[in-house]
Parts: sequence; structure tokens; C-alpha cells
Amino acid sequence: MGFAALVHSPDFEGKEKHVPSMTLSDSAIGTVVTVQVGKDVLHPTTPEHHIEWVKVFGETQEGKIVEVATLTFGKGTSLPSGSIVIKKENYKSLTALSYCNLHGVWDNSLTL
Repeated sequence: MGFAALVHSPDFEGKEKHVPSMTLSDSAIGTVVTVQVGKDVLHPTTPEHHIEWVKVFGETQEGKIVEVATLTFGKGTSLPSGSIVIKKENYKSLTALSYCNLHGVWDNSLTL
């Protein structure tokens, strides 16, 4: 079984707390991408149930997939939300993967 078969899509059961949402805003130095796990219901943050990391990948204008950033949240020690700054014109799309220690990996994509 490949890794892709293990990733939960945004329509999978439990999505309310697990899907990484991305929002964009402009800043003086670039586009701020804010990632939060659980758009309407923030994911729990306890040592027993938490988001450990979010990885953001981008599809470049040339069609290459590159890792843009990794946000780490410890093992229940910080809330699953963070921001990065990108040059929006460099990318066609962004994909975020979030890892829940109990429920695995979840993904979500945003076309730019």
C-alpha cells in the first residue's frame, strides 16, 4: 500500500477537527499563508490527542512539487495553527498535510 492510500481527504469522517485549512492575506513582504487544523472546530491539544505537524507543499509554475514549510506543534503543547510567508506568484497551488497522533494524516489543497 502506498502512502497516498493512508492520507484522509477533506471529505473523510472526522474532517471537522482534522483537515488543515489555509487562508491567504497580503503583507509587505509577500503572501501570508495561515494554516489551522480544524476550521470550525479547533483540533484538541492534549498529550493524548494532538496535531504534531503540518507540512505545506507547493506546485510551482513549472509543475514541480516542492516542500514549502513544516510547522511543528509538539506533543500537545501548542495549538495547531501557524503562518508562513510565500511569493504567491511562484505557485499554482498549495497542499497541506496534517498529522494527528491518533487519526493519521489529512490533506487539503488550495488553488492559487
